[in-house]
Amino acid sequence: MQLIKSQFPVHDPLPIWIYVLIFLVLVMLFFLGYSSMLSFPRPIQKIDELRYSDRFISERAYDHIAYLADEIGYRVAGTPNNEILAVNFINEQIQEIIANKNDDIEIEYENNVYDGHFLRQSKMYEVINLYRGVQNIVVKLKARNVSESDEKNYILLNSHFDTVPMSPGAGDDGTMVGVMLELLRLFSMKPPLRHPLIFLFNGLEESGLQASHAFIVNHRWMEKVNVLINLEVVGPGGKELMFQTTAEHSWLMNIYHHNVPHSFATTVAEEIYQNGLIPSDTDFTNFRKFAPHVAAYDFAHAYNAYAYHTKNDAMSTISKGSLQHTGDNVVALIKGLDSSSEIDAMRTRNDLEEFDKVVFYDFLGLFLIFYSQLTSTILNSVLFAVLTCIVAWCVYHFKHTQGMKFRSGILEFIIALFIQVLGLLIGAGVAMFIAFLLDVCGRSMSWYSNQWLIFGIYFCPFFFCNAFIPYLYIKWREKSPVSDSYYVQLAIHAHCTILSIGLAVLTGLGIRSSFILAISTMFYFGTTLLNVIFDFVNKGNKWLYLHCLGQILPSIFYFYMGSMMYVLLIPINARAYDGADKNPEYMVAGITCLIALLGTGFYAPILNMFKHRKYLLGMFLVIFVVFLIIAMTPVGFPYREKESEQRYTIWHTKREFYRHDGEIRKADSGYYIYTYDRHGSTPVKDIVPLMKKAVKIDDECNTEMLCGMPFYNVHYSGNAFYNEWIPSEPPLLPSDPNRPYLRLQEGKSIARNRREYTFVLAGTDHMSVVISPLKGAKIINWSFTETMSKYSKLWNNREVYYINYVHGVDSNNMKPYEFTFVVETDENFGLQYSFEIALVAHYIHKDETLTTQFKDFIKSFPKWTNVQHWTSLYLSYEY
Repeated sequence: MQLIKSQFPVHDPLPIWIYVLIFLVLVMLFFLGYSSMLSFPRPIQKIDELRYSDRFISERAYDHIAYLADEIGYRVAGTPNNEILAVNFINEQIQEIIANKNDDIEIEYENNVYDGHFLRQSKMYEVINLYRGVQNIVVKLKARNVSESDEKNYILLNSHFDTVPMSPGAGDDGTMVGVMLELLRLFSMKPPLRHPLIFLFNGLEESGLQASHAFIVNHRWMEKVNVLINLEVVGPGGKELMFQTTAEHSWLMNIYHHNVPHSFATTVAEEIYQNGLIPSDTDFTNFRKFAPHVAAYDFAHAYNAYAYHTKNDAMSTISKGSLQHTGDNVVALIKGLDSSSEIDAMRTRNDLEEFDKVVFYDFLGLFLIFYSQLTSTILNSVLFAVLTCIVAWCVYHFKHTQGMKFRSGILEFIIALFIQVLGLLIGAGVAMFIAFLLDVCGRSMSWYSNQWLIFGIYFCPFFFCNAFIPYLYIKWREKSPVSDSYYVQLAIHAHCTILSIGLAVLTGLGIRSSFILAISTMFYFGTTLLNVIFDFVNKGNKWLYLHCLGQILPSIFYFYMGSMMYVLLIPINARAYDGADKNPEYMVAGITCLIALLGTGFYAPILNMFKHRKYLLGMFLVIFVVFLIIAMTPVGFPYREKESEQRYTIWHTKREFYRHDGEIRKADSGYYIYTYDRHGSTPVKDIVPLMKKAVKIDDECNTEMLCGMPFYNVHYSGNAFYNEWIPSEPPLLPSDPNRPYLRLQEGKSIARNRREYTFVLAGTDHMSVVISPLKGAKIINWSFTETMSKYSKLWNNREVYYINYVHGVDSNNMKPYEFTFVVETDENFGLQYSFEIALVAHYIHKDETLTTQFKDFIKSFPKWTNVQHWTSLYLSYEY
């Protein structure tokens, strides 16, 4: 290739309308990426069943969900709705399916009731789960005349039919119960599969994943289960996201890839979830821990997470197209698993000395790309090498065509790289400063109901800085013989260098989501290579058109991924257990900067090739100012009725604190107001009259175990210092002998400095026991589990153990529960008691315990709030 030496071509600036066109195309690409998340197959109606006898009928699934959500309603463990009505409904549907099944199919089903316990571990807490009377409905579908001894390699589908308090649960998890019932009907009408199908409708997930544990450790069919398909909902509607698989079974992705017609899966979601950024858990966790031989998929609907665990999780949020999407995919996945050889050649974790995780992502739901992490490392390393080579060649070419010395050419590139880094850092810094200011001014979360505000508040400032810093540099060196076109090319090469360094770092850290940096740089390499081959870099602005065309597909993908991240993460800001302590603006600003960097980073430098570019830059500033003003108006108020409500949980609580001598040291009643987001109760202070009497509980948090408050589970302690208490009349709780109790049955010395305590617990269907040894004392053994667990959390430098107790069927006739533990004290321990123990009893579904004043208080909250509420009893003792 002959290089043109010592040429200083001056390229005329491009007309401004071309950049406006490019910008409009980018906007169109964003909406294309977003809308692809909501594209569904045509739902099949019951009237079409004769034509589609072998297809999933979404209307049937919809009808099942409607009955669960509308006719039965909320289904909390221990309530008749869950333990009788929901169980009866599912049984009736199973019996109807059996009556109409294919003669070559055999169906067995069982209703199981279990008691048990296990240690539930998460990144933040460890909790002992005790359960009694937990119900499961288990169905096995297989070929007729095959004995159970000859059966092997079951495929298990799991969903749960219980809900959180006061939520109809149309989405979580009524949607997947409806889907599974329709899947059961469909496969009962087809010729038998090679492998039996197990359908587990579990009756207790919401209070700690108890029912799945009960099935795993007790049911005889479990030992033959080889594959799990877990079906969950964290936001009704939308597509089911395949967000994690068991890492040691990479063949699962191969089955998914080759069989599922509507792919929706990404490693990014898997790594976000597994790093604890989403405050949810699924039954997948129990299968991974207690059944490590099982290969497992975890699917979840996650579109409208605003409705998750609220009264708005109703039929209005359910889309038949969404159900059809899920049904078609799961049917195809089951068929693919059934015909695979891998399911018959399963190996346990103990047999696997090494395994390789996979990188996976779909493109607009059209197809799936996946490969092993090792392959990813190799590909990323090769890409980094070729990017380095082509950038080096382009810098050399630039130096040669401009007649520069080697050092001058390198210096020009280093300056361009510095300018690009500076622009990115200033852009990100400005975005974070805006996030800080909005929070300080009490205007955070303006985007919560209006996500379009993010464009003006964060995208525009970041993009402005990313383009303005190079603009200043070019303006400063106006008289340089190097044309703007050449400098812009250097800036683009510098941007690629930044991304390629990021790619190398993330790959080295073992972060599989590094693939997102590979996509745009790979296309950059392709277009740059073509520009070099055809010498477009020296032919005016021709290189620009090929460069822009080459970034269209990456931009669509990044906007698609960005939309997915907004959908997943924005609603979390209003339901986080530590939401009051964190400024959510930082997260949204960070995501937006990343989307802008990836989706528009290769476009920002080219702004400096256009006429009137200062007006283009000014346009972004004007948009920012306009959107910031809008955010300060009522339009920027975060919450909307039925769409995006602010969450509260309020417990009308009676508390009694007993000293070691049996005397009451404190007794009171009040409303404990638990808030989830950054605003706390501020938005309702001037609307709800009684809120003017609310006081912070900081003092009690510093003196009492877990603030002395009736937390529904230990996660609620995360926001404790930001919550409030309103003194009130006592709730209408039952008195002796029906009052819950925690009684010391026996306390005896078993060795020097060791005492064994036996307690008896009885009360409501949802209770907690909290134990905290004093300094100088520790619990060394107990009856809850075979071995001692780590403490649930440290509170005021003391270990706190949290025990969660739930009773399901026949909860009105529950028997007392007895437990023991051993406390060891130091030699010089001189206090009169060695530990505190508290009982928290919740009356979740006992309306007769609600006072008129409490009902009026709840009614006084505005319509844009979602208020979970019930009564509770808190009893604390010293021993």
